[in-house]
Amino acid sequence: MKIKYLLVFTWCLLFFSCKEKSQHSDENPKKESTETLAQQEMLEELPMVPIETMQKLWNECEFVDYIFFDLPFSMSQTEQPSIRANLNYIDRAPIGPRPKSCKPIAREFFQINGEIVFEADVYYSTGCKYYVFFEGKNPVYANKMSEAGEKFYNQMITQALQMRQNAQGQ
Repeated sequence: MKIKYLLVFTWCLLFFSCKEKSQHSDENPKKESTETLAQQEMLEELPMVPIETMQKLWNECEFVDYIFFDLPFSMSQTEQPSIRANLNYIDRAPIGPRPKSCKPIAREFFQINGEIVFEADVYYSTGCKYYVFFEGKNPVYANKMSEAGEKFYNQMITQALQMRQNAQGQ
């Protein structure tokens, strides 16, 4: 009789321990896949533009050109006060990991002595207000957009949409 109880107890112990292991093994892949999915939805964190680079642009940049991807115009700035105002749209704050869902609205080009020395994608949408700077085709830096930059792009987009509406209404 004692042997039956011992066998039943051992069998129950084995049954529940196997069940617990299977539950844990089921939970781990789900947890790992969720974490992996969250990581896949974010792009790598990039450092901020070095202060020396910003100072060089502040002192030497003579031409800034924008190409908007979905707006009916492009824009250039050649006056030093306008260029410097534009540089103030780049905040001295990092953005951290970037959501993959963010899409740039424009490419900005900075020229010194007629040569493009820096390029940046401009991101301006809900939850995505920042710049990503490139060397060649590789993203190397990322900075948040300042409040002044947000106002500027909001104004540009509003004007562009009005231009588009006016053109469609004629």
